[in-house]
Amino acid sequence: MDADLTTAFSSHTGKPLQTHIGGVMAKVKYRTENLSSTLNLKLAEIAVLFHDLGKINPNFQRKLKGEKVAEYSSHAYLSAYAFWNFCRLNQSKISCWINRDEHYFSLLAIIARHHGNLPDFENGILNKDETKRLSDFLTANADLPISDFLQILEQHEKFPLDISDRFQENLFKTRLVEKFNTQPLQFFLETQFCFACLLEADKRDAGNNEIYNLQILRESYFKENFGKKIDEKLNSFAEKNPLNDLRTEMRLESAANLRDKLSENKRVFTLTAPTGAGKTMMLLALAKEILAKDDGLSVIYALPFLSITEQVEGICRKMFDGNVLRIDSRAENQTIQELQKILDNEQTAENVKKLLQENFTETTFDHPFIVTTFVQIFEALLSNRNATLLRLPNFSKAVFLIDEIQALPYRLYSFFTALLEEFCRQFDSYAIISTATMPHLDFSDQQTETHIAGRKLFFNYKTPDELLNTSRYFSGKVFNRYRVKRLLQEDFRISDLAEHIENRNESSLAILNTIDDTKNLYNLLSENYSSEECVLLNTHFILEDRQTKIEYCQKRLKDEKKIILISTQLIEAGVDIDFPTVYRDFCPLPSLIQSAGRCNRNGKLEFGEVFFFALQKDNGKLSSELIYRDEARGFLEFCRKELKEIITESELFEIQRRFFQTEIGEYLEFGIHKQTNCKDGEREGVLNLVKSVNKAAFEQLGRFKLIDEQYFGYEFRYYIPKNNQDESFETLQKLSEIKFSRNFEEAMQKRIKIENLMRKMSARTVTFRVLDENFTPAYENEVFKIRKLADSTNYSFEKGIKITQKSGCII
Repeated sequence: MDADLTTAFSSHTGKPLQTHIGGVMAKVKYRTENLSSTLNLKLAEIAVLFHDLGKINPNFQRKLKGEKVAEYSSHAYLSAYAFWNFCRLNQSKISCWINRDEHYFSLLAIIARHHGNLPDFENGILNKDETKRLSDFLTANADLPISDFLQILEQHEKFPLDISDRFQENLFKTRLVEKFNTQPLQFFLETQFCFACLLEADKRDAGNNEIYNLQILRESYFKENFGKKIDEKLNSFAEKNPLNDLRTEMRLESAANLRDKLSENKRVFTLTAPTGAGKTMMLLALAKEILAKDDGLSVIYALPFLSITEQVEGICRKMFDGNVLRIDSRAENQTIQELQKILDNEQTAENVKKLLQENFTETTFDHPFIVTTFVQIFEALLSNRNATLLRLPNFSKAVFLIDEIQALPYRLYSFFTALLEEFCRQFDSYAIISTATMPHLDFSDQQTETHIAGRKLFFNYKTPDELLNTSRYFSGKVFNRYRVKRLLQEDFRISDLAEHIENRNESSLAILNTIDDTKNLYNLLSENYSSEECVLLNTHFILEDRQTKIEYCQKRLKDEKKIILISTQLIEAGVDIDFPTVYRDFCPLPSLIQSAGRCNRNGKLEFGEVFFFALQKDNGKLSSELIYRDEARGFLEFCRKELKEIITESELFEIQRRFFQTEIGEYLEFGIHKQTNCKDGEREGVLNLVKSVNKAAFEQLGRFKLIDEQYFGYEFRYYIPKNNQDESFETLQKLSEIKFSRNFEEAMQKRIKIENLMRKMSARTVTFRVLDENFTPAYENEVFKIRKLADSTNYSFEKGIKITQKSGCII
């Protein structure tokens, strides 16, 4: 009978079920076997054994052959049902595989949900409707040869499928209550990672994809060239001046300290350096040190904003001969584009396979050097979602370069650092967390509920070691480049700001809190300055125009021609621009320091001037209070109290240390995130991350979004055609009207083509938020939530997209 069973069932068209399970097992072991984790990653292998046993369902087999099947043909819940029955009669075997009772629940969820998302374990692991359909099916199909087939793969005590009402009812009611989850953080990491490994391996084997791009490129290019190319780049900085000398000194010091810490088997570090210290190259040089210790690692460089990812990608692409993969919502994958062109001209099975493989490479982060955004990293670390978790296996054996961490929500600094530290410890990864504003990453000893729960959850956490003598560099002369001057005039309006700027002879950068304020200031200054002398910059411009404007201002500054740039906070971090004078509307201290980093950045003047003021609107309210709400208003109060009338850059060091220790470390709740679609008990709009991990509330955690889309209004996207010949939107519209094929490869081709086109269009797409949709511009049509602007006069290079002033545009 065994010989017949080996060929009787298929997992996919033309692939025997036994072959598929064997292939998935090998691919899961590729991920788990060489990790030094103390977690039970054997769970992934057990899940592989059972995950597709439900495909023995005769209705599934008929469906594979192309028959139309109305009866129950699903397999995942049947597979989980088989696992639960196996456990009843194979306790001695299962006890060799798992060491905690919670693992039963983990495996049940992984197997049952491997074509969906992980659930909230306390609310029930299985879906009621799907369980009922399975129950009805089993009533007439209880004699499936599942145990016989499994015998080929794993010797065991043969088990029947128990179809009694009591057994089925108990199975459906299966849930994991918090008090029985004895090691919640370990349970979360085990379940999530093993689930992710099964997903990645299952999809890879189903697509007959044996190409591990990360491994191939690492062996063929990065092992030999990574360190060498970084050294070549560093040696190219030939100009000798105090700033470059200090940058070299900082890099050498941080590298020496890192080598010492690595010898102590530490994995997570901080790099706190002033703005303009050359952190990008410093981070890459530190990654080189880690790879010198273990050349089997990949590098993932994560940044908070799309504009900075493009900048860092450009630097790294030149350095590493194009061997860089940028992954974010706007990144255009040139390889996929080229393969798509080939496929459009020559539709062959081989070309289709190459396209799908390259798409899989991007989806799974299967590359040795990736530049990406915080969204891609931090949302994945908490995710329960099938599509998102495909990248998680490649987070193991990686070096995370986390740049500008201060851009995270304040409450989450320590939470994500602690989560990342435990992830690195368990999955042989490393992380360097970089900033110019010294976020407080210690755990507070406050006895509040959230702080106590946080310390209990992350009981192994130790504050990351700092790689630089921060006080020395922040207090030195080279990084004492500007003075912050408070403008204490009461009732300070836009007209007062315009007058102050006009009275100065040098170039100025004005950073305001709302888009409406930037537009109003620009309109006032435009009365006395031409568009060559005064530039408006905010998110109401397409990306192409924003880049052009920044480059234009950089050239004017280089040529020593006066330029006034009016911008929102998008200019604060990562933009290499140097103004003698900066104006900043009232904001928390970290934002002020980031803004001031654009003033006398290269130290050409003895001191640059940073003017700090509280802009008041016509209704008497402060603009800062529209942006900085809830506890952030307390951060504004800190600045009012702590910043004297004139303060230098070096004097800010002690103030910012005090800010992060008291305002962030002690007063804020630990691991609490404000998000509109969540609830913590009776508290609406709150996601309690620690409580969710303790409860194994994967679905709740999966809702986490770094940016709350409704907090500042509703988001809209408008495509701005380049000219009358631009038919990109029409092409997208035609693609949207083509029905998705039932054939997997055809459906994936269409999805890739749509995603590719949308990314290409993103450079000419304006994204903005308004409180009322009635104030959005007219549009011709809408496809995939992208609107085509109806009237081209409603957008200009000078002022961006035209939105009524009553719209309430904040960011």
